Amino acid sequence: MSRMVDGQYQPLENLGDSVNTTAGEIEPWISPDESYLIFSGASRADSIGGYDLYIAFKQNGVWQRARALDGGSDSRGLDFNQRVSPDGKYMYFSSTSLVFCTDRRAFRLAAERCAARRN
Repeated sequence: MSRMVDGQYQPLENLGDSVNTTAGEIEPWISPDESYLIFSGASRADSIGGYDLYIAFKQNGVWQRARALDGGSDSRGLDFNQRVSPDGKYMYFSSTSLVFCTDRRAFRLAAERCAARRN
């Protein structure tokens, strides 16, 4: 993650092993109040496809362990390009049905359908 201060991006900041792994985390989206982060991750222990969507919450200034999102975003293909609506009610994301498939589709999920998968 990199913060913008006075119009300049600061050096990259590793969020710790609760979020960053040796696998691959891409396309982070952080909530406006910085209370949660959604990103696309590959080859993580709880992955079910190419890239899956994960969420991490910040508590007392510390990022908690990221968990795979459940509720419609968990395909065997690539789930990515996630954004949350300004009112926080919907998450939008792109997905392919198969790994490396070029047939992308856009989805909208109601926030209450998205829950962290319990391991």
